[in-house]
Amino acid sequence: MTYPDRLRIQDLMDSLEAGALVQLSRQEYERQMVDMEKTPRIG
Repeated sequence: MTYPDRLRIQDLMDSLEAGALVQLSRQEYERQMVDMEKTPRIG
C-alpha cells in the first residue's frame, strides 16, 4: 500500500466518524452502480 492510499483510507475513516458518509442498502448501491455505468464518460 502506498502513502496516498493510506491517506485516502484515513480520510474515509475520518468522514465516517464525522457522519459525512451514508450507509446504503445493497439495493440502493446496486441501483447507483447501474446509473454510473450508464453515465457517459468524458475523455
